[in-house]
Amino acid sequence: DSMLLPITKLSLALKSALSSVAHPHQAHHPRKHTGDVIHALQEQGISVLGPEHRAEAAALAGRSFSGTPTADPEWGVHWALGPWLADRSDPRRAELVGFFCAADIVRFGPKAPSALRFRNRPQQSAPSAGSELMLGIKGDKGELQAVVVARKMTGHRMGLVADLEDAAAMMRVLWSRLAAIPSALSDPTLRKRAIWPAIGRKNDMVPLTDDLHQRHALDEHWYVHIMTVDPEHQGKGHCGRLMRSVSQVADAEGLPCFLFCTKKNRFVYERFGYHVSEEVSVTDTRSAPEDTFPTLDQMFAMRRPATVPTQ
Repeated sequence: DSMLLPITKLSLALKSALSSVAHPHQAHHPRKHTGDVIHALQEQGISVLGPEHRAEAAALAGRSFSGTPTADPEWGVHWALGPWLADRSDPRRAELVGFFCAADIVRFGPKAPSALRFRNRPQQSAPSAGSELMLGIKGDKGELQAVVVARKMTGHRMGLVADLEDAAAMMRVLWSRLAAIPSALSDPTLRKRAIWPAIGRKNDMVPLTDDLHQRHALDEHWYVHIMTVDPEHQGKGHCGRLMRSVSQVADAEGLPCFLFCTKKNRFVYERFGYHVSEEVSVTDTRSAPEDTFPTLDQMFAMRRPATVPTQ
């Protein structure tokens, strides 16, 4: 035992020295504290959102991802909705998408401190970043105009664990009434020709995205799961502000970022330092032959390496 302590100290000293040689910039430029970064973002008008904002964020995502006659949808979502819900003026699109986005926000966004306080006691958000982060931009009247949801992960949960997380998130949406049950579910024809195929198409994408996530983000990273801007407030630079905010948090922790996107948004995210890791396509096998949608071409896994903030 008397020899173990000096050997341990020597090992730690050598490890520290080798780390300084391998990462010279980190040795001379210590990273900012995450709490300081969050505080600075708040001073710049970025809101740190808590569980009390989940319903509003889900409704915003539903409107944005489903698109409007004058605003493009998120094309992966549009493909998943299929031919029977292809009309962008159909309000049932936003209902359905918002319902599933609510489950995603429950799973990847800020958590309620207690299940007993889930319904009627909104919780105030502390200016910090734990394992989940939801940031937003608000208008003059306090309404959300844009939201980003990210989760800090190591590798990617797959199989039974992910299935249980999804099921628990869906139950919480129903229990806490974060989103109304989509009206399309009350139509037997739509359930058969639109809803079940849409869920099937979404499920077809999961093994592909899980495999990509596992291959290209095994290390600890920030997974940007939702980035959405209200259709009425697109073109104001909200996406750029929120994406750069997540990058600042990740850089403060020395972590990369990872996301999935379709062709149009690839070039948007490249402006924020993301690079394509891999590209895949998804074929519609769920619709009736006369309803089949085209293949979802060019879905991208993208990764942004951590950078050292300048001092």
